Amino acid sequence: MFDWTTWGLDIIHQIQLIRSPFLDFLMKLITIMGNEGFYLIALPILFWCWDREIGVRLGVLLLLSALLNLDLKHFFHLPRPFIKDPTVQVMMAYDYSFPSGHAQVAMVFWGFIAYLKKKILYTAAAVFMILIVGFSRIYLGVHYPMDVLGGWGIGLITLLLFIAFEKKIVSMLMKQPLYARYLFVVFVPLILAALYPHVQAWVIAVTMIGLGIGYLLNRRFLTDPLNRSFKYIALRFLLGIFVVLVVFAGLRSILPAEPSPFYPACRLFRYFLTGLFISFIIPCFFERLKI
Repeated sequence: MFDWTTWGLDIIHQIQLIRSPFLDFLMKLITIMGNEGFYLIALPILFWCWDREIGVRLGVLLLLSALLNLDLKHFFHLPRPFIKDPTVQVMMAYDYSFPSGHAQVAMVFWGFIAYLKKKILYTAAAVFMILIVGFSRIYLGVHYPMDVLGGWGIGLITLLLFIAFEKKIVSMLMKQPLYARYLFVVFVPLILAALYPHVQAWVIAVTMIGLGIGYLLNRRFLTDPLNRSFKYIALRFLLGIFVVLVVFAGLRSILPAEPSPFYPACRLFRYFLTGLFISFIIPCFFERLKI
């Protein structure tokens, strides 16, 4: 019987024949572009500096993709390659292996950007980013090739379904009374998280709730007059990221930490506030400061 994990380890060994300290550093740098921190910076750039509608759409898409990936990882329970063969490990990774979250999220993020721009240059750049992030995960020995292929495939299906149905759902939602919209952005993420009640699922859900509530408040109370000059874009980005990091890190330092019984609730509160700050509170500052 064909063992694709053994086949995958053979591929990893072949790729790692080109290993060098420089490539190790480069691949670790590239793989950061699939980490939570990268998107914590990338999404605000889109929301504050490009278009709030695009920012929130992409934010919801990423969070839905992350939630799906978490569910699938815990469904398949496939250990990382370095569990079977420690010699392939270049960096540490946690949780299960299939499908690759980095590959899946890269597909939905860069794929959505390419879909929006519909230009050859953007499409080529998106394809390159999707491929290089996936390759970095195999090179670093944290995913089998099949994990990456699975991540790309699931990410593409998620992206296509989102493109097909998102506008219809939003159009229907915006015809509902205001209270119904708030109920929708609160209860849908909670229901999705409850399908697999893992702590990280609740983190994703409350982030989505904060983003959704903030977006509805933003549409209702703010005019969103984005000044697209480089000076104002840079100012919004630097000021906004500083506030997000202060709030995120500041709350982490002052709220109860593990093993306090209050830590899980405090962690959820932090992520909820992060979503709310990105989508509403910081744009409020921008409008008051006229930037």
